[in-house]
Amino acid sequence: MLSVTDLLTIQKKPNIKDVSLQLFQEFYKEHLCGRVFHFELDDTDRPSIKLRFKEENLCHLLGIQYIVAKLKNKHEYAGKTGYQKLENGTLTFDFLKATDRTWFKSKRNRMLYFPFVHQIVQNPTVIVFSNDGLNTNLDVDALVVCSLNEGGVSITVSPSFTPALSTLQKPVVIASAITANFSSGSSQVSGILK
Repeated sequence: MLSVTDLLTIQKKPNIKDVSLQLFQEFYKEHLCGRVFHFELDDTDRPSIKLRFKEENLCHLLGIQYIVAKLKNKHEYAGKTGYQKLENGTLTFDFLKATDRTWFKSKRNRMLYFPFVHQIVQNPTVIVFSNDGLNTNLDVDALVVCSLNEGGVSITVSPSFTPALSTLQKPVVIASAITANFSSGSSQVSGILK
């Protein structure tokens, strides 16, 4: 089993047998939650971005809402209640796999690549993005990108608040997404893990 410290420097997607959702929760708590990540940009319209992760965002960041969508008590696997279930070890990979094997399989990479979010915020490349002239429904202002041997991981930045799932319903060739709030204003940050 990998440790929280191991997740800081991993170079490839971990094997599911080497991690747990509880480990990801500990990692999130220690290295992302309650911190402000400030990105300076060479863009006069957006001179900086401040990014803050909250406890209640973790289940969404991991994509758990898709896997538990058919449960009558699905709300218990989101927000602070879901975070507590991750923390106490009652929300596990085995539980999610048993709940909906198809959705679990489709979101497994999203969960396994989650630790790379820390590497992105520590050493990002920020790209101001415009979808003008592109065949995409991706509607964001900036991409915060980190390259990996197996591909890329990025966080996309949107200027206005939208419901948490609205950016996920767009048909783009991106495998999964994460959401957190800016530390100031009512803007929302959505992140995409390839």
